[in-house]
Amino acid sequence: GVLANELLVNLAFAVFEVRDRVWHEVRVGLDAEDGFREVLVPLGERVTEAAFAVLPPAQTLPDGTRLPVLTALRRFAADVSARLRRGYLACVDYAELTDELVGRAGGWLRTYRGHERGGSPLAAPGSWDITIDVPIEAFATAVTACGLEFVDAIRQADWLQGLGSDAIADAAAARASARRTSSARCSSGRRWAWARA
Repeated sequence: GVLANELLVNLAFAVFEVRDRVWHEVRVGLDAEDGFREVLVPLGERVTEAAFAVLPPAQTLPDGTRLPVLTALRRFAADVSARLRRGYLACVDYAELTDELVGRAGGWLRTYRGHERGGSPLAAPGSWDITIDVPIEAFATAVTACGLEFVDAIRQADWLQGLGSDAIADAAAARASARRTSSARCSSGRRWAWARA
């Protein structure tokens, strides 16, 4: 089997935003003072089928809705699938359902420096670690497309309780709850996502 701890949140990703009922890729350009700014580019035919497979229909979402697409997720899943004859791929990561991510208005993207929360990813580029919460549906779509069977995605606290580790599960849930109440942009907590060969 394969166990990946916080690997998915470190894969390359792109950010997409709904404008006028159409998905646009959020890119980075230069402003008049040679600073960085966001530039919206309509998707058109350039975007792979994989991106459309994990993005909900733009017509169903309000303008300004943003979601991440892990551009390297399918390649990772294909690599695991090619090597895993039988067994499981278990990923422990910060992940959430797409509907939850939509409701966070971009709060799924965070920066860190020296284990402390950072600011805008466009400020001081290269000096922040940038991470996201993984859309669970994207994981399920990627592993299924690569011949693996998506099994489940369960919160880490629930998984620990299922093992009979109530004290550890309660402590993990308390830490996640404290993070949620201290910051509106905090992650939803760790999940175990499973796929089977």
